Amino acid sequence: MFILTSILNEEPEAETGLKFSAPAADDWVEIRRLIGLFRLDADDLSSDQFVVCKNGETLLGFGRLKRHPECDELSSLAVLRNFRGRGIGRRIVAELLGAVDRPVFIVTVIPAYFARLGFVETKSFPLSIKIKLAGCETVCGGGPTVMIPAAKFETGV
Repeated sequence: MFILTSILNEEPEAETGLKFSAPAADDWVEIRRLIGLFRLDADDLSSDQFVVCKNGETLLGFGRLKRHPECDELSSLAVLRNFRGRGIGRRIVAELLGAVDRPVFIVTVIPAYFARLGFVETKSFPLSIKIKLAGCETVCGGGPTVMIPAAKFETGV
């Protein structure tokens, strides 16, 4: 098993009642709607790529780990406005990165947020991420940044 050692593993103040899991069938319709609303990456969506955060039956946020031939990509991360600032996004990212065993990238227009989670900008990335970056520049009007987790992967229990 692989673990990610970084700031992501620090336990934020836990909010009671939060559950992190794969999306249920009824979550999937809402996730797809929110991806469209927030203008997130909707290419090749599959529910098995996602982790959701819920409190009871209420969807608070979600994130995606998109597989590419040469890497993984953290993508389509969202926390609903009323639930931001509670560490939910940080925990979704940690859940997604918890079991990865190969390079992970994110193409983002909010690099300051991901820098707080321990990501750093990179100028070196594979073709699939170059294609994603070009698409984001077209859709977002410029300014996306490619980042990677600063921490190294270590073999552990």
